[in-house]
Amino acid sequence: MSALNEGGNAGVLALQECGVEPEVLRQALLARMDDQAAKDRSAMDRLTAPGDDAIRTTLRRHTADRQLLRQVLDSLESLHRRLDAMGAPPDPEK
Repeated sequence: MSALNEGGNAGVLALQECGVEPEVLRQALLARMDDQAAKDRSAMDRLTAPGDDAIRTTLRRHTADRQLLRQVLDSLESLHRRLDAMGAPPDPEK
């Protein structure tokens, strides 16, 4: 494709000498690449769709778990601040 896009090079000149129009060949290659890309996307969709759903479900669950963990940690931090403000002695096991 790059040789066809550049034009004027040895490959393009050889095609023209054989009676092949570079633009016609370029369009045919693009059409074939588009067809193949559609087939590849269709195959990838069939292969990855179930996995994508599992990944989304897992991420949602982990997101909820992280939010709950963040709330617990924030609550613990709040308790530590209150205990410090009240002059409570530090935890002897630390």
